[in-house]
Amino acid sequence: MKHVTDCIGEEYKTWENEIIAIEAGTGRGKTYFIINVLLPYAKSHGKRMLYLCNRKELQRQIEETIPQDCKPFSKVITYQLLESALQGKGTYEHYDYVVADEAHYLFDDSYNQQTDISGKYLVNIVPHNSTLILMSATGDLLFSALHRFKKIKPNRHYKIQGYYDFVEHVYLYEKKYAEDLIDKILNQSEAKVLFFCDSLHRLGEMYKIYRDKAYYRCSNKSQKSSIIPLNVLKEGDRCIIDSENGCKTFDRRILFTTTVIDNGVDIKDLNLRYVFSEVFDFNTLIQSLGRKRCLGSNDRCTYYIANHVNAEISRKYREANEQLEMIELYENDYPNFKRLVDKDRSFFKNYPVFYIGADTKKPGELTPININSMQRYKIQSIKDDCKEMLAKGGYSQKLQALIKEVMQKDLEEIDCHKQMQKYFSEFLQKNTNVEMYRDSAQYKKLKHGFEKMKCKKTSSLRSINEYLFEQKMPYKIESHVCRERGEHRDKTYWLIKHSEP
Repeated sequence: MKHVTDCIGEEYKTWENEIIAIEAGTGRGKTYFIINVLLPYAKSHGKRMLYLCNRKELQRQIEETIPQDCKPFSKVITYQLLESALQGKGTYEHYDYVVADEAHYLFDDSYNQQTDISGKYLVNIVPHNSTLILMSATGDLLFSALHRFKKIKPNRHYKIQGYYDFVEHVYLYEKKYAEDLIDKILNQSEAKVLFFCDSLHRLGEMYKIYRDKAYYRCSNKSQKSSIIPLNVLKEGDRCIIDSENGCKTFDRRILFTTTVIDNGVDIKDLNLRYVFSEVFDFNTLIQSLGRKRCLGSNDRCTYYIANHVNAEISRKYREANEQLEMIELYENDYPNFKRLVDKDRSFFKNYPVFYIGADTKKPGELTPININSMQRYKIQSIKDDCKEMLAKGGYSQKLQALIKEVMQKDLEEIDCHKQMQKYFSEFLQKNTNVEMYRDSAQYKKLKHGFEKMKCKKTSSLRSINEYLFEQKMPYKIESHVCRERGEHRDKTYWLIKHSEP
């Protein structure tokens, strides 16, 4: 298995004031090379290194790995701290090497509207008197832009595939069947599940279902808007722990999280056998799957990736187009643009490509409104991708090509509907002539199974019987009232009866 150190060899000794791109997948030793090869080399020549991280979790992780004798020659900070310093002073202290880890942050970060402050400084200023090293497993958009604008030499772009030999299957599933897939895992094994939700709303949905069986994690900013109790979210903040055997894990069966841990948190646990991701963006999707780290030949994992229907793709396309149209208004008709901003209190929330920064001169006036040029490039890419997906086979077809390229795996589609039909039929057979009252587990399972198959939020007796008739299933459900003495006296119950189709 080839690692970054093998790929670069001794070439790092020839790096001067320029941009270096290290595009290497999960588990290929990007961090190892920087900490154990480049940093000692810098120290031996009296040079200093600045290491940039996109999350505080990653910052702490890197700080812990730097040898004590190298600490005087290195500094680890977040991009956000760099951006704050640049807004105040316009520059930052000199370092001979600047390492931008998880460099896709410049284009992909959804938590920060000002990524271009650090992006422009790194790409346009730093290489004049330092070696800038950009590292990412999903830096296609960034690295292609650097080549397009001739910011990087072709022989300074090192690319290595990620390690996915430990992944047994990559499944495509429909989001409505997530609960059934999880329940099957929980019932048939002792394995753990890591589940990446695509929104705070989805995180809340999972909390309603699993409650104290799982942890729930999102950003500190998002916690204020969540329906999940704050004490539960605080538990999630602290849920990833170091175990006695040196692994990093969580001690419940499931961890539901947003992309707050899409990088910076590596989970090393042989019992983590399943990773679900409902993230739409392909780069963030690959980052989320990469949080499970392989521990050796006995480690195995299965990925479940949610499909996204054309209606969702169309919505993403419209949202991207709205952002681009607003940018066009900003550039071509600033007075009308400013009037819109002044009237809309939620403008910067609705149009995150804009942000308040240093004043920028406009014809006849000053304005503090800036465009995040990095995000603009990303939004155009989203629009182009969505247009392609709508024209050529939808989300799943583009995802299939991505999984083949990145992981050398086939994307396997799960026919959850067929599995649900089988489960439904087995349930009917098993519970024939069983009195099912509204508060019984059988009654709830019957309605749940039907609603999943028919994509309905309600399931009346009539609609279920119509379905049984259409599918030629030899069952009919009757409604009865209990007339016997006891706790169920005068209560209605359903009864599954066998009948000829």
